[in-house]
Amino acid sequence: MNTPFKYRNFFNWFIFSLFLSACTKEVNFTLPEEPYKLVLSCNPIASESLLAYVSFSTPSYATDTILESFAPTLLLEKDGQPIETLKPVKGTYKYWKSTIKLEEGVAYSITVSAPNFPTISSSTIIPRATRLKPFLIDSNTFSYNQLNLDTTVLRVPLMIKPDKLAESDSLFAFRLKYQIVSPNLNESEQKATFIADGPTFVNLHESPDGTFLVDKKLWSNNPNAELPIDVLLPYNVSQTKSIAILLEWRTVSADYYKYYLSLSKQGNYGIIFSTPDVLYNNILNGYGNFSGFTRTQYTINVK
Repeated sequence: MNTPFKYRNFFNWFIFSLFLSACTKEVNFTLPEEPYKLVLSCNPIASESLLAYVSFSTPSYATDTILESFAPTLLLEKDGQPIETLKPVKGTYKYWKSTIKLEEGVAYSITVSAPNFPTISSSTIIPRATRLKPFLIDSNTFSYNQLNLDTTVLRVPLMIKPDKLAESDSLFAFRLKYQIVSPNLNESEQKATFIADGPTFVNLHESPDGTFLVDKKLWSNNPNAELPIDVLLPYNVSQTKSIAILLEWRTVSADYYKYYLSLSKQGNYGIIFSTPDVLYNNILNGYGNFSGFTRTQYTINVK
């Protein structure tokens, strides 16, 4: 008598599983342990004091993540010459600050040393600022979307284009906020959102801090290219005296571009066939980021 199909199928899978189990072998991997290393996170910014965050990596075999002897020394150099030893920020043990303000167009280096750690160092440049062409805001191009009885979403087209781009090979990033002044003159600032077409979004890379890095190919391929976005603003007629867009425009160094581009790609979760990106590191003998930039603030009055 023939064996029913479902039993034959079960028997075949049983034999196949025995075959697989016979071919498997347990393999133990021993990964090399990394020693303690210093970690530096620092962005030299033109016309501002230097604020540095210093910590350390902890190997998996460590029994305690706190080292009582952790007392780093941070030496700042300008064009290869020592200029200041940073001071710890009062009330913290990981933040260190300079007393001098930094300059654009200057190369800076930093060296961090601490007992029981390899000394780390890094260098970067604060690029000269490339500013934007004037914004031409035409209220006739605004559009409105009514959310409820009191609140409307105000959509404001904004065209971003660097000025005198042919004189610069700089890289760029930006952040957007909006400011609302109420009838009783109270001010509030919030992160602004925007929308754009596909070709525009392809050239933007969002970092975890809400900064958008502009792909270097946009203006290197076409110096006359424009970056059009539509900023979305909540607008309540009865509760708004004035509203403005706050644009922070950053001219960034190559180190900044590489680090924040790699950081933005860390968020590409759920893409099955994507290749994991290694986080850019320009710290010698350690980990982290030391990258300069210049920022210019623009206030664009809307209402």
